[in-house]
Amino acid sequence: MSYQLHWSVQDVPVVADLDEDALVGVAVEWERIRAFVDAQQQASFAELVRRRVAAATPLPIDQAPTYSGAVMEAQARAAKWCASEFAPALRLAEITAQHRVQDAVLLLDRYPAVWQALSDGIITNPKARIFVESLANLDPELAAKVVEKTLPDAGDYTPGQLRKKIQRACITVDPQAAEERHEQAKQERR
Repeated sequence: MSYQLHWSVQDVPVVADLDEDALVGVAVEWERIRAFVDAQQQASFAELVRRRVAAATPLPIDQAPTYSGAVMEAQARAAKWCASEFAPALRLAEITAQHRVQDAVLLLDRYPAVWQALSDGIITNPKARIFVESLANLDPELAAKVVEKTLPDAGDYTPGQLRKKIQRACITVDPQAAEERHEQAKQERR
């Protein structure tokens, strides 16, 4: 069974009828709507993965922490399976679908506040991806602190500015890891 969303073309303004200020306002509103749509698509990706994980690893709730490694493996497999379902339906390359599904799962599971900001149209999908990419190797508790510090103003920054702000916040919350990354980068340059 497939599901179709419906909306009315009559609700869309005719851009030729708008003045310059209204054109800017409409473009901003379309960007907010695009962010909402991106968030809902990501929620669809993550929900299918959750269902596949639940079907593959039926663990009692009280035993789940003991089997966290198994659950993570099941989640990785489920994300790959789901991506193989979404790829042809969305006309995406398999690897592109895998990245999008993995990002969606990370966003909804580890950074729900970032997902909510995307859904509310406060940030765009590229900015949500910056959070996912920038925080991927950070301890979840520290990542939560970075999100708390940077998300409130994230909508005010360009993607490049946001990336720099997140990088600075990562250094602030975990200076030792920042130093280790710096030393590793120096070794790689040699």
